Amino acid sequence: MELIDALEVYYDDPAAFLEDMLGLVCDGWQSEVAMDVVKYAKVAVKSGQGVGKTALEAGLILWFLVCRPYSKVIATAPTMQQLYDVLWAEIAKWLNSSRIRELLTWTKTKVYVTGDSERWFATAKTATKPENMQGFHEEHMLVVVDEASGVTDPIMEAIFGTLTGGDNRLLLMGNPNRIEGAFYDAFNRDRDKFRTYTVSSRDSGRTSKENIAMLEAKYGRDSDVVRVRIDGQFPKGALD
Repeated sequence: MELIDALEVYYDDPAAFLEDMLGLVCDGWQSEVAMDVVKYAKVAVKSGQGVGKTALEAGLILWFLVCRPYSKVIATAPTMQQLYDVLWAEIAKWLNSSRIRELLTWTKTKVYVTGDSERWFATAKTATKPENMQGFHEEHMLVVVDEASGVTDPIMEAIFGTLTGGDNRLLLMGNPNRIEGAFYDAFNRDRDKFRTYTVSSRDSGRTSKENIAMLEAKYGRDSDVVRVRIDGQFPKGALD
């Protein structure tokens, strides 16, 4: 597929891009989140485990990179393991089996439009220092924060400060581990600034219902472990 065709056909239709170009058949909530990234500047998704968060993040990173001219995508997570071993590996998985693999070059820290590595790229930056998030400014820019509940406020402040372009988007996703911080605020005092979603592992065809039953038996259906890991709800108190 030619790059110009992707820009025109899928510019405002990421759900179709994920299916047609990547072969990623979305669940209903994944399609809705994908389309809302077009409509809203800030989207936040809290969920239980195993519902397909990482696949959606990887797919949207590839969509934005291909379908926005001279775009920049910044992907971040609290730990190197989560960022590189999980999210960045997921990008490689979908790219390698996709119809756009000739358009992009994947490296361990960067994915770029082949032949334009300096201006048109996605990059992986761990959320450990605010300066890692600073200095990125572009008309078309997407910031994806994986396991956003674990990202500290100084890092999030730096991220918010980069979102100055006309087509800048922020996607926060993760398990709702903490009852403080920017991710928690997105569903509470800052809810008017975000399009929000809550996805339960109970409703997903991708999750093991036997494992859900095991966690309920071990910790109790109303425990914070089940609330966070299964129901995608914030804990009632601080998790130990």
